[in-house]
Amino acid sequence: MEHNKYIRELIDKYLEGATSLKEEETLRDYFQGEKIPEEWKVYQAMFRYFIDERQKTETKRRPLRSVRLWMPAVAAACVALFFGLKFLSPAPPRLSARSLIYIDGKKYTDIELIQTETLRALENLSDNEDNVYSSQVEALDLFFSNN
Repeated sequence: MEHNKYIRELIDKYLEGATSLKEEETLRDYFQGEKIPEEWKVYQAMFRYFIDERQKTETKRRPLRSVRLWMPAVAAACVALFFGLKFLSPAPPRLSARSLIYIDGKKYTDIELIQTETLRALENLSDNEDNVYSSQVEALDLFFSNN
């Protein structure tokens, strides 16, 4: 009976979240046994579930341990591939060579001019937001009424 009193105290302590790892191990060991009072069968099911889940988790973790051994080699290969591609591939064309803008029918490739004109256009759009939308609707109405 003294042992059952100790187990009862451990159960109460466990449900309050105040048990140590050693005490939880004692409870797991106790509930793996067969001679459990009927009133504690619920706890036995709970602890057996925890034990089963723990075993499943440990089984799933085992392959990860072997992966950890390969991780430095994979990381080194990725770094080597990155630097190899970066230094061996041809340089991309300069930004100004790829960027262009047409203003009043003239083609411009100067990146500073493109940035300035883009910012100016965006400022105009945000200032006259309502006018832009209404003029677009009017243009669409005109287009569809003529067709």
